[in-house]
Amino acid sequence: MRKLSKEMQCLSFEADTEPYALERDSKVEELCKVEEVKVAKVSGHTLLDVAELEKIGKQAHNYSSFLTNLGKFEVKTPYQMPKKLAALPPNHLKLFKELGIDILSSDVKLSDLVQRDHKVTTSFKGGETEAKRILKEYLKDKKKVLEFQKPYTMPTTLTPSTTALSPYLKFGCLSVR
Repeated sequence: MRKLSKEMQCLSFEADTEPYALERDSKVEELCKVEEVKVAKVSGHTLLDVAELEKIGKQAHNYSSFLTNLGKFEVKTPYQMPKKLAALPPNHLKLFKELGIDILSSDVKLSDLVQRDHKVTTSFKGGETEAKRILKEYLKDKKKVLEFQKPYTMPTTLTPSTTALSPYLKFGCLSVR
């Protein structure tokens, strides 16, 4: 971090509300504070910051109390897409190599990125395209959509009895925006 802080004025990253991420981000923010590096932490793929919502009222124990708290919250306007991104430092490749950060070189071909002989351990395929496909497929069944009740889903089935969109929402592949 010290090497990096000599070259960096600001570290930007997306906020995450999961306990492991809160702990990780807290450590990173503390290191940045010590090294006098500004931190820009944003909530990018949700309409509201859950931590801010919790500060407004009592913790929501049911949907009704959640809606009461939500009514006190102002949803922020989304950030506009930047017209230009800041350039990396001229010596960024050398700096990344010194820090042990593995980055793609210009010699990498798309065929190099294909995983071969990889045993699949999950039924979830990542990415925005897959998330949109699952959402579109789910929305075709109007009865299922209209009668959806979270408490009545079955978590032990081999195929999801829910929308199966949670991981796509969590990792920003699909957004409520």
